[in-house]
Amino acid sequence: MEMEVNALEPQAKESRVKQLYKQCSESYWESGFGSGISQNGIPKPSDFDDSYNVPAELLFIELCKSKKVLANHWSDFSFNLMSNIHNKHDYDFNSLTKYKASRQRLKTFRIYFQLCFQLENIDSESLFNKQLTINEVTFRWCSQKNFSRIISDFESGIKIMQGAKDILQGKGQPGTYLTHRNRLFPTLTNQAEKSLRPVVATVSACNYIDATNRVVDAVSLLVNSANISLTIGSRKFSWSGGNKRKPNISIAVVELYLVDDTNKKQILFGDRVYDLPSRKVNFSKNGNRKHIFNKLIRSATGDCVVSARIRKVIRELSLANNSTDRSIRQLSYWRCLELATAKCGSSRKEKEIIKIFQNYYINKFWKQMGDLILSARNTYVHQGVQSSPGETFDHYVNWSQQYSEKALMILLSLYDDRTLLKTEGDVDKFFDYYSESNESLKVAGILLARRRRTS
Repeated sequence: MEMEVNALEPQAKESRVKQLYKQCSESYWESGFGSGISQNGIPKPSDFDDSYNVPAELLFIELCKSKKVLANHWSDFSFNLMSNIHNKHDYDFNSLTKYKASRQRLKTFRIYFQLCFQLENIDSESLFNKQLTINEVTFRWCSQKNFSRIISDFESGIKIMQGAKDILQGKGQPGTYLTHRNRLFPTLTNQAEKSLRPVVATVSACNYIDATNRVVDAVSLLVNSANISLTIGSRKFSWSGGNKRKPNISIAVVELYLVDDTNKKQILFGDRVYDLPSRKVNFSKNGNRKHIFNKLIRSATGDCVVSARIRKVIRELSLANNSTDRSIRQLSYWRCLELATAKCGSSRKEKEIIKIFQNYYINKFWKQMGDLILSARNTYVHQGVQSSPGETFDHYVNWSQQYSEKALMILLSLYDDRTLLKTEGDVDKFFDYYSESNESLKVAGILLARRRRTS
């Protein structure tokens, strides 16, 4: 019976993709092409036409299961789909999944940006010395003179990438550097201007989109790792019980500018920054923080199974630290625990997750803290209300932060043992055992010793 089910699976799958293709076709002709945009002469449905875009996305997902490389060629698939439907062709797998092999030569792109941070004193050690390489993106400090020259070139009449007609808003004349910066970044005092430190990132890529994405990912890892290493172990408490807590950020990114090897220039808008960094940077004062920063960069850019988890936890921990919203902080801290212990092929129950981290210390209050964190998480998720009123809520935020930081520390220790934990299954087993008591592990040790003696 099982063989009959398996034999029918390919037919069922083909029937599903054909149905999705038919749904896309019907929606395409009913849409009226509201976007008014044509791709190579073929009318394109509106980007907001969900009746077309939803089945198109589902069709893309199904086709990628049979041709995984297609996942990197969404634009080719999108054009193939519109072209086939517009020309009233029947469903054809090969026609939908063809793509252009990239034969573009690699270009060298330079992306300029500024990091905003305050050194504690003139002798304070900064993020890196002369240069730092992350995932083949090389960062170097740029002199203010060179950065000012770049800005002057941009203001002399370059192409501005804008998503709306009224995007140029802010102080200064339209098209100036300050206009763009002030749109995304708080207006700086003369003293705060001294906290801006120009950086140039160099990367080889086929086009500016690929270059930008790679640099943005590397910059995010750089900044998030720095902020975590500088704030790890620090706590805040507000007696007022107000909703706003300043984010735990020491370093923020100010807008990106790109120049390729043909001296073509683009302005790239970054993410909006609402708060200036409140903490001062000094790695030399505490060598352990610089060690953590270096280890975060090294482990997150590795190619072992633990590295992927470390990248996810760094991103989620930074989201929590940088938020002023209590609910986002609590849920993001909890997500760190989920991402660190994620089990391949299944999910861990909330009680199992918290039990793992309750074993990090033997202190009674540490285990009780875990129970309160779990209770806070369940109360908010299931009831939509905060677990504790008024001023005591900061306790819960701080406790959740401590557990999430320990999750990251455990992953960093696993990175040191990456030659032993080679597969996702190995990491799963590690966390399975981590939830066990010391007494249980002693019994397991006795069993292992006996097996070795008899083998």
